[in-house]
Amino acid sequence: MNQADTPADALRRRIGEAEVLASNLRRAGAKALTLLELLDQIDADLAALAGAGMDARAEQSRVETIHATLRKKKGMLLHELRPAGGLARLREQRQPAPAQWWWFLDRVHEDERRRGLLRYGRWVLAAAILLATAVVVYQRYLRPDPLTVAIYTNQGVAQRHIAAGELEQAMAPLQQNMELDPATAEWPIRLGVLKELTGDPAASEALFEKGRQLAAGELDFLLPRGQFYLEANAYARARDDLQRATELAPQSAAAFFYLARAYEGLDDNQAALKALDTAAQLANQQKGSEAIYVMARLEMARLLQAGGMP
Repeated sequence: MNQADTPADALRRRIGEAEVLASNLRRAGAKALTLLELLDQIDADLAALAGAGMDARAEQSRVETIHATLRKKKGMLLHELRPAGGLARLREQRQPAPAQWWWFLDRVHEDERRRGLLRYGRWVLAAAILLATAVVVYQRYLRPDPLTVAIYTNQGVAQRHIAAGELEQAMAPLQQNMELDPATAEWPIRLGVLKELTGDPAASEALFEKGRQLAAGELDFLLPRGQFYLEANAYARARDDLQRATELAPQSAAAFFYLARAYEGLDDNQAALKALDTAAQLANQQKGSEAIYVMARLEMARLLQAGGMP
């Protein structure tokens, strides 16, 4: 602390430093550890000011924003801490109190990854019902050329990385598909989702714009992007895209079905049940949508059994 600093001045200076670090975690290296140490000191400073009867509500609000940013970027933080031995090793060295939750973000990340895998597994099983017939027809009547095989192989590799929470590793096969199949909107949209979720907004916007140009219309852009957000467990973003898709296509059973997935991911089972009911009603009236009808009804039964209704 500078000699001229009051305790409040020192706190605000540390908060400013933490804000800069939290906003620039990508390639932060050793500064990622500095951020955690700053949060320790900020926590102690706030406690001291509170004990002295000082009003620190403005500072507390800024700190809460830093906390929210760090929770959102925990995967990036963990990546930057790997060269130092990882967060688990650093935590063992520091022995933080449980209230210093930023030292335990690896456990939070792993728990979210496991829950995401379980949820993803349920929906993969449901999607398999839709894909089974197509796969049989594809294998029996179509002879895939090497290019098609390469594209689908890359897609499978990318989806396995995404399911494991390895978003950066999923980018290379999707980039290859953009080169192999440049006229298809799916690849820039998929890659744009991953760029956005790993903290590269400029690249994601450029890819989204390319996807929009290749898509047949806004619905054909929003509906797949919503599904790709779902694959990456970005449920709030998926909800926003899929809500807009249902507005553009209020008769789309698929749009309401995927919107229900987003609501369930956000633990809003009431909204999920409503969307599933709409999907089932629409699918029941539409030829060729029998699989969506069955899956929607099965999901409704599961949510109701789990306590989705009061």
